Amino acid sequence: MKIGFFADLHGTNETPKCRLDSYVKTQRKKFLQMLDIFDLNGCQLIINAGDFFDSPKVPYKTSNWYLKTLRNKWCGTPILSVAGQHDQINHTMKLENTPYSTMISAGVFEHLDNEPEMFVDSVSGKEIHIYGRSWGETVPDIMDKSKFNILVI
Repeated sequence: MKIGFFADLHGTNETPKCRLDSYVKTQRKKFLQMLDIFDLNGCQLIINAGDFFDSPKVPYKTSNWYLKTLRNKWCGTPILSVAGQHDQINHTMKLENTPYSTMISAGVFEHLDNEPEMFVDSVSGKEIHIYGRSWGETVPDIMDKSKFNILVI
């Protein structure tokens, strides 16, 4: 099973002081390029290891662009994800009023936690368990050590 993996996208609508280019346009172009690479390589899953957004207060137009892009481009396969500290309000797991939570509610993200998401590798037939540990959480215990276990942290 091929898995596309990324972390620390820090999706934003703000250009850093020292950037000379249109940062938001460049970031979006690179994001689309990453999705194309996952697609061209036949990735069956995408995993985000946190900090998808730069802040829990990014404007709706920013979170909506990513939401729409992922729904159109990745065609319904959820992105397995954990929340980084930039996705959280005051670095807490209070996610209900965040763009990260909107991505979960829209079915674009599937939030990983201490209960594994289970998949079967179509090539080897081996069962894969994927766990998550968001910022500020403890590392989960492995439920079945005979399986191929992945921790996203």
